[in-house]
Amino acid sequence: MARLRALLPLLLLTACVARTVVTVVAEPAAVPQAAAIVPALEGSAAEGSASAAPAEGSASAPALEGSAAAESVAPEPAAAEDPTGRHPPSQACHYTTYQWSMKRKTGVNRRTISKTFGELTGDEIDPNDARCSVCEENQVWLRPADHGWPNIKPVRVCDAYASKLGKALEEMAAGGAFTLIDLEGYRPGRTRGAVVDGMRTQMSNHGYGTAVDINARHNGLYAGCNISPVTLEGIRRCRLAVGGAWDPVARPLTSVVRGGIPYRVMTQSVGWRWGGEIGGGTRDLMHFSLTGF
Repeated sequence: MARLRALLPLLLLTACVARTVVTVVAEPAAVPQAAAIVPALEGSAAEGSASAAPAEGSASAPALEGSAAAESVAPEPAAAEDPTGRHPPSQACHYTTYQWSMKRKTGVNRRTISKTFGELTGDEIDPNDARCSVCEENQVWLRPADHGWPNIKPVRVCDAYASKLGKALEEMAAGGAFTLIDLEGYRPGRTRGAVVDGMRTQMSNHGYGTAVDINARHNGLYAGCNISPVTLEGIRRCRLAVGGAWDPVARPLTSVVRGGIPYRVMTQSVGWRWGGEIGGGTRDLMHFSLTGF
């Protein structure tokens, strides 16, 4: 018994040493696990905190590693997310607009608006074709001189229709049966719709580059003119509001008439409607657009 009491301190010292060795050996096993988690936390920019890290052994841990690199090289949004179908939402947009004063019979409140395509709202995008908008960056120059009309100044139109309109001008020039004397396109003003405080409130199709006026000097806009079809006898009972008098008998080469060359080309080749066939009491004989208005 005395011998056992003498050996007891030695046995206790051996046990303590053994526990210390076990602890030291067990520590390094945790180091690789911690190292695997740190890159995941650094790469989780969207989450921004350690609480976003997956639990040790989670199946989602490998997916998080390197996520920051994936975000930094993200491609531009797909065309389907583009508000106009042709321009990225981050692209700058600007346009100068105005309102039509019914009292003064002119455009007023002229101002320039700057934003991005992604910030376009309401009627800043054509409700009939979202590829076209009020932005100047959405318009391209159409040069009649390149399509058979050397004396006609360039106009801007929505880029989605430029090719069709160019071919339409070429068809009008073929054969010499029609003469183009003036052409108007993109013009972003509120010139139609309800009148509030004496001002028009709705954007014209010209505002999106989805309308052209052909020979306005000989194909005017008439008010108080609910006639169909348009005839010379009928138009004389209407009030000429804009442009020049329509007389296809006196000016057959420059007048726009149903079934004539401009009518066939614009309605069939481009797919637009004539302002001489719209509903209501207005007959806009110079005008072709997506809706006719």
